Amino acid sequence: MSRISINAVTPGMIAASDIKSPDGRLLLAAGQKLEKWHLKLFMGLGLDAVDIANAAGGPAAIAEAAEYVRDFFAFLDPDHPVILTLYRHVTEAVARKLDGGEGLPSLDERRAVNVEHLADVMPMEIAAPAKLAAHETELASFPDVYFRLKEEMDSPRSSVPRITSLISRDVSLSAKLLRLANSPLYAFSGTVETIDRAVALIGMDQITTLALGVTAINYFKGIPRELVDMRSFWRHAVSCGLLAKLLAAAAGVNHAERFFVEGLLHDVGRLILFKKMPYASTDALLYARENR
Repeated sequence: MSRISINAVTPGMIAASDIKSPDGRLLLAAGQKLEKWHLKLFMGLGLDAVDIANAAGGPAAIAEAAEYVRDFFAFLDPDHPVILTLYRHVTEAVARKLDGGEGLPSLDERRAVNVEHLADVMPMEIAAPAKLAAHETELASFPDVYFRLKEEMDSPRSSVPRITSLISRDVSLSAKLLRLANSPLYAFSGTVETIDRAVALIGMDQITTLALGVTAINYFKGIPRELVDMRSFWRHAVSCGLLAKLLAAAAGVNHAERFFVEGLLHDVGRLILFKKMPYASTDALLYARENR
């Protein structure tokens, strides 16, 4: 039996003990399966955690999940309470998937591979850490829409129609922004189908900030798949951006969208290295994993 946060409970889990309302009314008896409507009811009543039977899966699943998850937490402080909580929740989630019949990626699939066939475009003597830190990354090859948006955002004559027109010219950028506008990041009641509608709902400054972040990520889409799966990277980046925005909003910080962009771009340094120094970057990853 595990007591887990109501936010981590999913339909199909089994209550390990009677679940009662704050005033003592029985909501769900022990041994009963939780349905989606139960979760809405519990949240509405203010319940923050419930006892779940076998929430973390069996011992074998827990052991396998812990070994898999450990790699993702290898460079974090294991004594920090937030890290410990995240580690526990992630391990339990992976264990439940294992118990449900899902498999884990193989060692070769989840670790860096040798990419000797890829040539670094920046020699090590030029790309030494001190020199990388001392010079700005060149943005000359960024898409033109990035600079046009930046210029428009800084202009005193900036307007919604001008911003909308610029974004709409880039089909890929428009599609990604519309997906974001229709994601849980904003949770609008209806479907946002046009850029001008997205600008009206989210705000000109915020949509421009998002566009700049999305454009920056798109710049790196040509990185070889052997180094990074950009689909997975994008999913991870958006998830981090969403979490950063939610934390900022919970803390009462104004203009939380900028935290979304900061979360979105937090790993962009990896992409710069992968793009400029693919072989050296992979060699460094392999060394770090073998010598941590």
